Amino acid sequence: MLTLQKIAYGVGISIAVSVFVLFLYSFLPHLIQNDQWENIDGIQLSDEELLEEFHATPAYVAFLERYPDASEELNNHRHGGELQVGVANYEKNNYLKLNLYYNDYDDRINVNVDCQTSNNRDNLHANGLFAIEFIKQTNCLDLEPIDGDESEHSLTELPNGVIRID
Repeated sequence: MLTLQKIAYGVGISIAVSVFVLFLYSFLPHLIQNDQWENIDGIQLSDEELLEEFHATPAYVAFLERYPDASEELNNHRHGGELQVGVANYEKNNYLKLNLYYNDYDDRINVNVDCQTSNNRDNLHANGLFAIEFIKQTNCLDLEPIDGDESEHSLTELPNGVIRID
């Protein structure tokens, strides 16, 4: 009887070890593959580190070259941050806004540029590849509202890849 009890304990322990090993094999590769070891402790980038990342992007440099008096707002969160840079023409109620998003999981910066006009019909948007060209070539702040037919207003100066939001 004592031998049967020892066998039962041995089987129980071996099953528990097997389940634990299977758990490790299923859980740890996911963490390693997604490179989350450094994020387990929740280390957050400082505002200075985020600004350094954002200020090095070509879109930010192009925006400040064209609009040196632009306003900035930084939002820092646990796994990255966002920098909004914008200028406005208050006489025509138009504004141009550059949004830079950093996610430390992807370790990259996403770029979006939005041109908001006073009549909300000529809103323009560019992202990624065309953001720099959009900033350099589009005269968003001086766009006039369209009265009547859209064919009266030409946006031919916009680069390829710019999306018109209606």
